[in-house]
Amino acid sequence: MGLAEDINDWLMATTDEFVLAHRQLRSDPRASSHEVKNVKNWFFNNNYPIHGEETHFINTDDDLVSLVPKVRTPLRRFLDLFVCFRLFLFFRVRPVS
Repeated sequence: MGLAEDINDWLMATTDEFVLAHRQLRSDPRASSHEVKNVKNWFFNNNYPIHGEETHFINTDDDLVSLVPKVRTPLRRFLDLFVCFRLFLFFRVRPVS
């Protein structure tokens, strides 16, 4: 094998890895508006812990994915809209002793 063939093999392998990574990233669920809002609030409450230019990603909602998505039923999503339900003691998690 010559140098040109080695470079060609390397380029093909790199391209394959890139395509596979891109496919996996596109299959991840998009971040919900609630998750985006939480990250924005975290940035605000922590006085923007990273450089301002590095926080522009949070304003492009189409590019954000949820790394650990929480699956919620439609009823749960509906109840989450109302703060009063979250304040009821009945819905709170009790510590295990």
